[in-house]
Amino acid sequence: MREVIKYRCKDCEKEITIPKQVYNLMLQKGESLPERCEACRKKHEEIRKEIKCPYFQVKLESESNFTDFDYYKSAYTFHGDRPRQTDTVEPD
Repeated sequence: MREVIKYRCKDCEKEITIPKQVYNLMLQKGESLPERCEACRKKHEEIRKEIKCPYFQVKLESESNFTDFDYYKSAYTFHGDRPRQTDTVEPD
């Protein structure tokens, strides 16, 4: 008989079972046990998608303040054409 780990879902209190081998693989990868059962994970993901809140809160200014050098419009940083140097190393 296989060893299993049993615990409860964070939302619905339903029992979740995970084989010990899978748990050991998760530990090796640095992962933790999932807190929710599969159904609650799907519901939680749907709710998160509906929020549509940006990760970084950016306060946009009015467009009249922008000049050609303001790349703030797009909320991305533009680095332009940076000078690139290629160094060649000759073997000894």
